[in-house]
Amino acid sequence: MIRAHGQLIRAALLFKLAGQRALVLGTTVAPPSPNGDYEIGLEQHSSMNRDHNVTVLQQYGGVKGLAEMIKTYVETGIYGDENESSRRKNAFGSNTYPVKKGRIFLVF
Repeated sequence: MIRAHGQLIRAALLFKLAGQRALVLGTTVAPPSPNGDYEIGLEQHSSMNRDHNVTVLQQYGGVKGLAEMIKTYVETGIYGDENESSRRKNAFGSNTYPVKKGRIFLVF
């Protein structure tokens, strides 16, 4: 829980710093392209997160605007059954990290 909170704070800081850099450079983005049931596509969502581009986030209406685009709730998360979960997984991919190899304690 503490680690997740720390990662959230780090992500917010990186978004803020990237936004300040983007404001200086004056970058603009294309409007989001719909992806099935959602108003934003996987590639746009991924690139915004990967590049920590707060300017794009602001152009999409901030966190609340992005939440509306992906049909979720800021306070409570996602409502729905297994079908909703499957649709989200098909649209945005699995929400997992690759498993790292374990370290060997004793090496001979």
